[in-house]
Amino acid sequence: SDRETLLSPMARLLEVVLNIKKNSDAVRLRQLVELAESEDPVVAFEALEHLARQFTLDKQPEQAENALTRARDLNPECGTPILGQFYFFNNNFDAAIPIFQEILDNGTNPTIALMLGEALATQNRLNEIRKLSEKYRVGNKTILQLGTYLDALYAFGRQDFATLSDNIKRIKGVYKTPVALLMSLHAAVYERDVNGIREVVDSIRVTEGADALLEQAQNIVMPLIKASFDGQNFVAAANLADLFQNPNKPDLFLTRVSLTGNFDQGLLRRRDIEAALQAFPDDPVVLHIAAELAMQNRQFGEALTHIERNLRNGNATDSIRLQYIL
Repeated sequence: SDRETLLSPMARLLEVVLNIKKNSDAVRLRQLVELAESEDPVVAFEALEHLARQFTLDKQPEQAENALTRARDLNPECGTPILGQFYFFNNNFDAAIPIFQEILDNGTNPTIALMLGEALATQNRLNEIRKLSEKYRVGNKTILQLGTYLDALYAFGRQDFATLSDNIKRIKGVYKTPVALLMSLHAAVYERDVNGIREVVDSIRVTEGADALLEQAQNIVMPLIKASFDGQNFVAAANLADLFQNPNKPDLFLTRVSLTGNFDQGLLRRRDIEAALQAFPDDPVVLHIAAELAMQNRQFGEALTHIERNLRNGNATDSIRLQYIL
């Protein structure tokens, strides 16, 4: 009957899923726990998968792992990859690697192979990455791209940036994982490709976990910013520094680089110098550039204020004294 259908495990599961936004977490959790005990293996599997998602959202990884382990036991073909990915995204690479290897013993799943390669890279197991890449030399475009990506992982592990850069160029934009983005950034830094660096940083900004990735990205790019600045390539240095400027957490070195390069290009805005002065009111470089900009705009009183502050602070360099004389 219709009522029996409505009371069937599958119907109850559908009702839970369709009303996911209407019911409270506690009610939904209780219903899924009940359905996970269903004699219908399909219903039980789906309920366990939904349970795992809920436990993950609730930051209960042990319960999520238990649910996915039970799901795998019910349906190894579907459950094993899900469990492996759970371990991977929770940085439990020791658990993820053997699961991925087991899956790939029976096929060449590109998604799983990519995650296996990245997991092996975290443990610097380079020979295993190289052997894995050899399985992806022949096939369709997806297979060949994966082989090239694994070659890039291997080159990166060996700090062979020339080979890394070559491989990244061949698969540019195909992979957007955090590892792929950071490798692409290393390649762009190696090539001193300012536009390439900007493209990668822009991609990082829209990636989950962007804040932590941006911090890593800044550490990767910072040596190039310093080298460009020390080599008086102020424009390139400023373009790179501006990628990492954070008004909520101003950095003195990046501020100096940005102001210097943008002033040289005639692109320095008054609001930028005002923000720099608010963050670093006594920095001699900031005050010097503020005075230069004010004089350029024929705001001589304001310029004198910045120059005198610099002199009072004991910053009587030749360039600052020259400003005062002029």
